[in-house]
Amino acid sequence: MQYQFPTLRFYLTGLIILILIFFFTWFPRAQIDLIVASEPLIMDFEIKLDSLTETILFNLDTIPARVIISRDKEVWSGYKFIEELEDDKTEQIIVFKEKDLEWLVIYKVQNLLNEAEQELINDNQFSEIELGKQVFEFHPEKWEIEILKKDFSKRQWTIKIFLEEEVVKKYDLDKLKQEIRFKKKSFASQNLENLLSIKKVEINLWPWFWQQMPVFSNHINFSIKLLDS
Repeated sequence: MQYQFPTLRFYLTGLIILILIFFFTWFPRAQIDLIVASEPLIMDFEIKLDSLTETILFNLDTIPARVIISRDKEVWSGYKFIEELEDDKTEQIIVFKEKDLEWLVIYKVQNLLNEAEQELINDNQFSEIELGKQVFEFHPEKWEIEILKKDFSKRQWTIKIFLEEEVVKKYDLDKLKQEIRFKKKSFASQNLENLLSIKKVEINLWPWFWQQMPVFSNHINFSIKLLDS
């Protein structure tokens, strides 16, 4: 019996199948918007200003401060100026970096939220997907500052920060990606909507006609959005 080589059509068909497999394996992308409910977080902190330190002392709630001549304020860009921290007798004012205050306050807020998360773990109320809470977005420009104590002789001052931010549920997005990759769009949507605090799920796939989640988890992108934002 004489062996017959496969026809050109056979090779073309195989090539097309390989191209399609490659295309629908590598190219699909998913953008998933999780519309979540939030709750207010209201806190206040006492912060010390110290002109004798050069760095933020996170454990002592202290940030560096500078004593400058009041008329030189324009030179100190990036610093916070508060009229109540001005000494009329010496025409000096206490200034501090806005970023230093932000870093310290954010550090303290995140520490408190992490402690609450640890309590859930200790009480066996912990989910591998739902990890606790996080601030959706900090708004330092809305924080209120009250002067509690100022002592030019000791070069130390104390202020109080009042803040109100929105907190949302924190999710392990990497694990979520692993759970829904290569699943049907409807399955992924239903699973995500079953998570706490998620009110709506919007999944946009590319190509648009492809109703399967991407094979690779790094082709899935999550965005967290506030309800009615």
